[in-house]
Amino acid sequence: MPPRCLPQLLALVTASLLTATPAPAQTSTAVVELSDRPVVRESLGLRLFLPIGAEAQTYELGDRSSLTVLLPNSLGVINIQDSASAPEATLSSICDGIIRSRLSIDPPRQLPKPNQRMGRGALLSRAPNLTIAQAHGPSHLAERLYLAIEDSSSSAAVMGYTVIKPTPTRVLTFELITDPNRYAEARNMYELTVASATIEDPTNIAEKRRLGIETGVRWLQDVNQDRLTTAVQSIGENWNWQRLSKPSLAGGGDDAAEEIGYRRISARIGRRGDLRKDNIRNNGIDNQRGYVVRIESRTLHQSLIIDSSAVFFLSLDKKEEAWSVEMAIRDQKTGQLQRSSEIGIRLDNDVTVSTRLGDQPLQTSKPQIEGPGYISRVESFLLPYLLVQTGLPTEYRFYCFQSQSGRIQMRADSLETRNDQQNGAWTLTTRLSQDDEPQVAILDKAGAMLLTRLSDGARWEPIELAKLGRLWRAKRLPMN
Repeated sequence: MPPRCLPQLLALVTASLLTATPAPAQTSTAVVELSDRPVVRESLGLRLFLPIGAEAQTYELGDRSSLTVLLPNSLGVINIQDSASAPEATLSSICDGIIRSRLSIDPPRQLPKPNQRMGRGALLSRAPNLTIAQAHGPSHLAERLYLAIEDSSSSAAVMGYTVIKPTPTRVLTFELITDPNRYAEARNMYELTVASATIEDPTNIAEKRRLGIETGVRWLQDVNQDRLTTAVQSIGENWNWQRLSKPSLAGGGDDAAEEIGYRRISARIGRRGDLRKDNIRNNGIDNQRGYVVRIESRTLHQSLIIDSSAVFFLSLDKKEEAWSVEMAIRDQKTGQLQRSSEIGIRLDNDVTVSTRLGDQPLQTSKPQIEGPGYISRVESFLLPYLLVQTGLPTEYRFYCFQSQSGRIQMRADSLETRNDQQNGAWTLTTRLSQDDEPQVAILDKAGAMLLTRLSDGARWEPIELAKLGRLWRAKRLPMN
């Protein structure tokens, strides 16, 4: 299957068709600096360090996921994915298949030698018997090749492949796509990125998940009405305002920071009818008592203003939940407005989610709860308070519905005590799904958030409404 980024990249590469056998690329002498923060993708069993300025994006298709790395300065793309493999398949035979597929060479025709044109391009180089060193455990054998690809649109690209078999039935492929004129520089970045990879045994990953879920299930058995009520009261019915900003690298404090958004949160013991905007309750299900969490937010992205309003309900016995999320995206340049909504209902283990985008028809899905350890959306927002109540530093895993993916996914929450008690008692590191970047929150003794750092350098922190208003007005930002 052709990589999803190939059409976009081929539109950017040079228009000159390869008319002669390409010469091997010269080794780039440019110094490549890797980030000191690893990218972790548990679904791939992968941990690696990217060049500074690179961006990572995860894609999911069914139970498979892949990682796409956009190299800095538009140098190219690295696609990383795993697939099943026959135990008898060798690195050599897998690479043979890649060459035949990419160059359109059918058997029994012989494969090209290095720097030989054939089919849709040429084999630039091929290196068997490579090793990818691991910090713990034995190294992995690998094979690498580079191809010059011609395209019917008279565009061209260079594609590189590094193939690893971490287990007899699993193949991990690192694919590079780059412009022929930037091949040397992109190749240098690509090979350093691959060399930084740590590949975890799937058995160890499965065991880590199992232990985390077991810990979460045991913990959930003690989350009773008293604990939930205490957590709800810790937040309270009055709005708690939080600011999302990115500090300036040059310093300057709040005045110099980039304002990204804000939100306000409240919680109370209420009724299911609190989800209704008209505040009209009948004598039936609307009067069901439970825990209610309300969140309203505004986020700025380029010329877009993104507003959302969400209400989440959980019955006192935790057997039922419901939620309503509404979002409006307005473009300040064009004035265009797009609305969307999501309504969710759960009765025991039966979940139904209905979504609508603009004037499009309503879409309904039935996300599946994959096993024990499911937490409601109310509990997910109360989680810092609930975990601190127990006070057990360890990793917990749960299943929870995520609006972004429209699926029930496993999340991981790791609670640790802090040595610097003056600046917070606890650190809670959260991954909302197995491939999400971590969010690191500093909590006080009751579980209230003092600061949350996101992977891109942005940070959430509590703020008084008056101060938030002064900052946004001073920067002439829309806060109506």
